[in-house]
Amino acid sequence: MSFWRNLGRAFNAKASAAARAIVAYNVGQPVWTPRDYARIAEQSFMRNAIVFACVRKKAEALSSIPIELYQRTRRAGANESELVEHPILTALAAPNPLMSYEELVASWSSYLDLAGNSYLEALTRLGTLDVIELYSHRPDRMTITPDAQGWPRTYTYKNGGFERPFDMTPDPQKIRPIWHAREFHPLNDWYGMGAAEAALASIDIANSQKAYSKALLDNSARPSGAFVFEGDKEGGSVLSQPQRDELRKEIEERMTGVENIGRPLILGGGLKWQSMGINLKDLEFNDASAAEARTIALAFGVPPLLLGIPGDNTFANYEEANRAFWRETILPRARRWTGGLTAWLATPRNEGLRLAYDEDAIPALSKERRDLFEMLENATFLTAEEKREAAGFEAEPKVGTLFVPANMVPIDAAIVAPDMSETDPNADASAPLN
Repeated sequence: MSFWRNLGRAFNAKASAAARAIVAYNVGQPVWTPRDYARIAEQSFMRNAIVFACVRKKAEALSSIPIELYQRTRRAGANESELVEHPILTALAAPNPLMSYEELVASWSSYLDLAGNSYLEALTRLGTLDVIELYSHRPDRMTITPDAQGWPRTYTYKNGGFERPFDMTPDPQKIRPIWHAREFHPLNDWYGMGAAEAALASIDIANSQKAYSKALLDNSARPSGAFVFEGDKEGGSVLSQPQRDELRKEIEERMTGVENIGRPLILGGGLKWQSMGINLKDLEFNDASAAEARTIALAFGVPPLLLGIPGDNTFANYEEANRAFWRETILPRARRWTGGLTAWLATPRNEGLRLAYDEDAIPALSKERRDLFEMLENATFLTAEEKREAAGFEAEPKVGTLFVPANMVPIDAAIVAPDMSETDPNADASAPLN
């Protein structure tokens, strides 16, 4: 029995009792995103340079990895063969008229970081299962409606007055219209939690520090104080309201703003400036800003050294930090991208296909590759076939010419030099063998 027939039976016959309990109170009702995505995106990506740099760096790195398509085969000596032409590759190369492949990947990755959820829509050619276009949708415009068994029954896209439902009922003869990728959320059964939400407290603190510094500069970069009226020659001891308004207006015009920094102010009779005693050094946020920036960068999985944040001594140099960034952050996301696409686009016609990325084509990891080759070259206890397999190549090389250093002489352990002393007692043992 085929995998797809088993899958259909599993959806029809099996159901989790816990899942039914989860949705018992809202069967058929939409489940809304728990937090305001628009506010998170505005406060983080649109107002914080560290968040912007982290999200963009991850998106650009992921979109730069070459993607390949393999077909499982039963050919002797090979398990998979690479495909260079296929409708899936065609759709990925030009996802839709508005987006390139790099833009689609960057959008998918950025939404994961900011919202914890990312949605792709697949359009298939009428009457076939060939994917012809792929679209990325804003997370806050998508709503999940679960069924009685806890599975997402419908995804509904809403934008203003426009509303479009996507039926997610399992069908072995169709591609699901929506792929929902999500980060882990400990308190939500349908939606994920992004790095921006986890770092929101640090983002708010950093933004408040920037806003305070901006307001301080707008007010002549001076701490707050007060003008104390001590009376004038006529004996007046209290300013009238018109006098207060006139004084406040003059101070705002002559003292506030960057262009007025350092300009002297001539005070009228009876006015004295009284500082509130704030030390300007107490207003410096350099150390605090760097600490919050490091916290934000670590939440997004980006080594602070790559962003030029001072005070981070985790890595010895930029190359080491960049290699850790690729190994610990980008490659896991690349596996989610290729693995998710494979599972989503798997159909009876596409059974046996696998999307993968080429790790050897990543420049940041080239040093690791060189180190591996050097180690294998010096491993005298391995055969040439074992070295090829350890390096990720086929054990039997394809037709071609291999060039090796002239001082490398192959030795077959089965060939042993004969004992010539028994056949020729006058033979010189030190003489070379012919």
